[in-house]
Amino acid sequence: MTDTTVKPFFGRDKLLREIVQGVLDTQPMDFALVAPKFCGKTRMLDLLVAEDGPLLDHDVAPWRQDKFQDNGRIIVLLIDCNWPRANENLLSFLAEQLATKLHAERPFDIEWKQVNSEESASRRLLLLAQAASREGFRIVLLLNNFDSIIVGKRLSQAQLNELRPLTTELALVIGSKQPLNDIDVEMTSSPLFNVLRPLYIGLLEQEAAKAWIAAYQEDFPFLSDELLDPLLVITGRHPFLLARLRETLLEIQKMVPGDQPLEMTDFPLIELRLAEHGRLLFESLAKALKSPPQRIPANAVDKLLKLIIDAPIAPQAMDPEINPALNWFINQATVLYEDGMYRLFTPLFANFLRHQTGDGAPARQALPVVESAPIDSFAHLPRIERDLLLYLRENSDRVVSPQELLEEVWKLPASTSERRVQEAIRRLRNHLKEEQPPLGFIDNERGEGYRFIPE
Repeated sequence: MTDTTVKPFFGRDKLLREIVQGVLDTQPMDFALVAPKFCGKTRMLDLLVAEDGPLLDHDVAPWRQDKFQDNGRIIVLLIDCNWPRANENLLSFLAEQLATKLHAERPFDIEWKQVNSEESASRRLLLLAQAASREGFRIVLLLNNFDSIIVGKRLSQAQLNELRPLTTELALVIGSKQPLNDIDVEMTSSPLFNVLRPLYIGLLEQEAAKAWIAAYQEDFPFLSDELLDPLLVITGRHPFLLARLRETLLEIQKMVPGDQPLEMTDFPLIELRLAEHGRLLFESLAKALKSPPQRIPANAVDKLLKLIIDAPIAPQAMDPEINPALNWFINQATVLYEDGMYRLFTPLFANFLRHQTGDGAPARQALPVVESAPIDSFAHLPRIERDLLLYLRENSDRVVSPQELLEEVWKLPASTSERRVQEAIRRLRNHLKEEQPPLGFIDNERGEGYRFIPE
């Protein structure tokens, strides 16, 4: 139910090794992967379920215990909790999907009559997990966007508690955009969360970010070595900016004549275009900084921003009362620690904040919020076309793939047929022709997706 095609993956080796060894331990460990938007949480989970990922690939078998050197004894199931049926009834959907996978692959014998006679979904899951354990198999459940279940209160406290016994027989890895206890302290008092070990996914390791940038030289020979370190600084080791650097270089490739190499004199152009490509990330971060969790002192975010927006800050120069905000900034992949100093991860984000606030010292109410037209502005549109337009506008000037639209607008798996996206785009284009004043148009990037160009 998911596209398991894996793009080049850089870094996270320590985290991946910890997850692989933990979920395949004699007593399986369970993890909560916590990452803000655009930091690569979904990519990591996709990698874990992929045939050439660290759980199943023969090349990384040394990471695994002897009894799991044979990847045929590892059963991995990835579920996105935002999928409509998962969001509607997670336990039943899990039981159904796991049963379907085991029935199709038949890795070991199962008493299906006994399993199917159970009315409780959690009980069916437990019987399947116990059968796997008895036969020396390990089931690994990957649940992405688990926080949506908590936010939407799609599971009761009792249902959450029913998941806890499963963790003695299988391994559970959940993905969340924020620590679960920041969402609902009462819900996260469930014993299930006592066994979930939080792993924070933030900025990449420096060597991994360097390797990612250096890899672009294969596709863009005009990228000179002298630009590699400056590019490391402005991408801030952030996966989103590192990925968008490719789009930036594609644009600039069309601007430079022939095989002329890019030099430091061209760097301002790279900064300018990467800042535009990073706008979605910067708006998302600024919006998050406007609404810190309740455990953060009310004025700590403002104080920290005033300290750090213009220059790196040494730890000894910080008031201890802002430490909770500092830790939260780090977990939001907004601040990095380098050469004994804390700084905003990229000067591009500092410039964005200064531009939005005008004085470089943003107060909380002055922090930028993602600007998008009110839904009522498009009330005359059918629901799908309206939601599609809003999402494309929020991602203006970025190529959005059909798979992303299926997941974010339709809340369907990326493997769903793209035909519904094509038809909706066609209908939306017809509506856009009639809008007065004009809103913009949708460009088609062949083989990649769609780009909304504002008027």
